[in-house]
Order: sequence, then C-alpha cells, then structure tokens
Amino acid sequence: MATPSVGSNPAAVENLLVGGGYGAQGLSADKDGNVATDGDVTLARWVGFGTAKAVTVASGQIGPLGSNCIVTSETATADDVHTINVNPGQGTLLLLNAATGHTITLKETGNLDLNGADKVIVGENDCALFIKRTTKWALIAHVGA
Repeated sequence: MATPSVGSNPAAVENLLVGGGYGAQGLSADKDGNVATDGDVTLARWVGFGTAKAVTVASGQIGPLGSNCIVTSETATADDVHTINVNPGQGTLLLLNAATGHTITLKETGNLDLNGADKVIVGENDCALFIKRTTKWALIAHVGA
C-alpha cells in the first residue's frame, strides 16, 4: 500500500486514493478539493451549494464561478439570460437566484433547456436549478413566475 503524498505541510494530504482510486473501483481526492468516484455516493445529511457567487449578465450570457450564483442584470434591473458559458462536465448542478430587486428572464434561445417555456426569477426568493447535459443546461426545478 502506498503512503499518501504530502506537501510542505505534513498535516496536509495532497492526493489520496482509496480502494485503488477513481477509475479503479475507488475514490480519489486532490489538494484542490476535487473528489471523484466511480461508485455510488450516499449522503446522510444535507447537500449544500456553498456560498453564492455574484455573476453579471453580459449580452444575454453568464459565466458562473461555482454551483450557486446570484445573477445581476447588465443594465437597470431586468435582463434576459439565454446562455451559460461554462462547461464543468455532464451532471454538474447549478443553482441560480436573481439579485435583490432584479428580474432575470431565462430563455431557450441559447444552451438552456427550459421545457419549452421562458422562466422568470425575481429577487432572492426565486430560483432555477439546472443540470449539465451534453451541450445543454437542463432545468430541473423552478420557483418563480
């Protein structure tokens, strides 16, 4: 059995392979916090999306920096989003909220799959949850107008 590699701080494991590592019927974790497995994952508690990151609409597009985003209009307080410009890999979840006082209309004209109809998120109490599917971001759930 190999010993985990450690960086300059011996208390920190930089790479950890369990049961052979990812792709070999196991689990891998790296120093950047990425965890991968080819097996099932069971969560006994809550799943969180972490702290929300602000993202501003630019010409109908957004480029989220994480799985939890607060969308701000490019100008004024209303805007349309038709394209999500990030490709983190199939199966990635993305939660979008609108900034307080902003109205964001999600449109199917780009890479959003909204089940055939535009969706609106207004302020922090509305949201849209997407999953990345090949070339599209498919809407899983929507709370709003």
